[in-house]
Amino acid sequence: MDTLSIQLSAMDKLNTFSDLISLWPDRTSFAADLGVQVGSVHKWAKDRPIPSKFFAPILRAAQDRQLAVSAADLVRLADAAHGRPREDAA
Repeated sequence: MDTLSIQLSAMDKLNTFSDLISLWPDRTSFAADLGVQVGSVHKWAKDRPIPSKFFAPILRAAQDRQLAVSAADLVRLADAAHGRPREDAA
């Protein structure tokens, strides 16, 4: 399986912020890429949405790691975490 296939396969399964975090090798790496404490990442992975102020750093880190994460993905995950329906669900 090539890198693009792996990335597309991973993106099909991005339903929560925990799924997003799991694209990184580990939570410590995710925390380091964002410049936050790993405890924050543990909370986000468990039950809290990632604050939007971290979306740009996430996108930069994902690009550096060649992970297929888009701004639209982050907005969709945030909407889901806040119980807002997707616009294309109608």
